[in-house]
Amino acid sequence: MTPGHQRAMFTGWKTAVLLAAILMLFAVSCGKKGPPKPPAALQPVPASDLRLVRKDSMLVLTWQLPGGWQKDFAQPAGFYVERAMTSVKEDCPGCPVRFERVERINFQEGRIKRETWRFADAVQPDMVQRYRVVSFGEKGALGEPSSAVVFDPGSNSDS
Repeated sequence: MTPGHQRAMFTGWKTAVLLAAILMLFAVSCGKKGPPKPPAALQPVPASDLRLVRKDSMLVLTWQLPGGWQKDFAQPAGFYVERAMTSVKEDCPGCPVRFERVERINFQEGRIKRETWRFADAVQPDMVQRYRVVSFGEKGALGEPSSAVVFDPGSNSDS
């Protein structure tokens, strides 16, 4: 083989390796970003029908599971109650808020009826308190967060 042929083979080999590396980068960079999400049949059923009622110095949060959930979702192992608090002066309806977990309730705990659960929390003076519930499965899969309910001490109604 002549030196010219050797150089051409070496250049062809480098080109092939470079092309393979570029293709591998495209393969790695494709797809949805974020943590993997289990199929709905493995996800625990999301909580629904949240209600927040003030009883003296306490807020009582109740929620249920939607009817017919067994055909599309897994039974939750329990629920996380999440709360976001902002001062009445700084509260901005529609602005993003940061929810933090305040309680973990196992499926059998906090149950007041067959498909209804309960959580109680103290009213915080001059604070708008928002709550939502996230179900969790036996192996740690999380359901979709529920809609939030709000207690605003500046208004006369709870929602």
